[in-house]
Amino acid sequence: VRRSTDVYLNASSDFVRARKDDDAFIALFFPYTQELSRWNFIVAAFTSRNSDGRLASMVSSIPDFEDNLLGLAINFNTTKQYIRSISKSDGRSVKLIAESSELIKSDFSGEVYAIDWREYLSLGGQHVLALRLAEGYGTKQPEPFVLGGEENDFRIIDVIFDSEGSDPLLGRREYALRGYAEGHPQLTGRRMQMASMEWRFPLDLVERGIMSPPVGLIQYSGSVFVDSGATWQTGHSADKYYTGVGMELHADISLFYSLNLRMRLGVAKGLDDVIGDERAYFSLGASF
Repeated sequence: VRRSTDVYLNASSDFVRARKDDDAFIALFFPYTQELSRWNFIVAAFTSRNSDGRLASMVSSIPDFEDNLLGLAINFNTTKQYIRSISKSDGRSVKLIAESSELIKSDFSGEVYAIDWREYLSLGGQHVLALRLAEGYGTKQPEPFVLGGEENDFRIIDVIFDSEGSDPLLGRREYALRGYAEGHPQLTGRRMQMASMEWRFPLDLVERGIMSPPVGLIQYSGSVFVDSGATWQTGHSADKYYTGVGMELHADISLFYSLNLRMRLGVAKGLDDVIGDERAYFSLGASF
């Protein structure tokens, strides 16, 4: 179960409303592990209730919405990460998802099909070229896709239990597009495409810490990136794509000798003259 908040802006980039998402999900995994690859076949159910939070002045409230989904997913993974790697450095991760709002009563309708392909190419000396392509296609009137912000896949519960089981898989509609705020109407639609390219490079291997409290700094690394994406309502492609560029500084730390976390400090600039922004951000976890 989880709670999150979606922020919506108007065409002038002014705040309009915040909507609360209360989600619950259950998933059944059928793993198939080989020496150099891992498969997961997943059956899942997901329910989400969306309601108004804070509103701008003179903005009227809108009704609550509920989305109930049943779906299937396939996750294929050949990525490798070594003890002193700054990133996954070789291989690919591919998620294929199909979900429907038609099988259980819902305020939305139709099906959504999505793919999230992540490719990691070792350039030698811990340098990595990381590529990502994500695409979503909705029929009828599903909950729309939203691009923007710096959200990543980090979940502290996965780090503690060394698993990837807290990703709800179904119902994902928010995708990061660095250099743009969340909630722009230009970046909201029934269909979506986005791509990212990052060059990740090492800076310093520190491996020093203190005993009380037990905190260690493992290493520093950096990255430069370009993101590009679009959403639209009908047809097979968008009329306009929005691009952002930036750089990040990463610090890998260890807490209590066993909990390894990545701290991410970044700056990004959206290249669009209308909704592009200069943004600085701090978060836990890598971009992808």
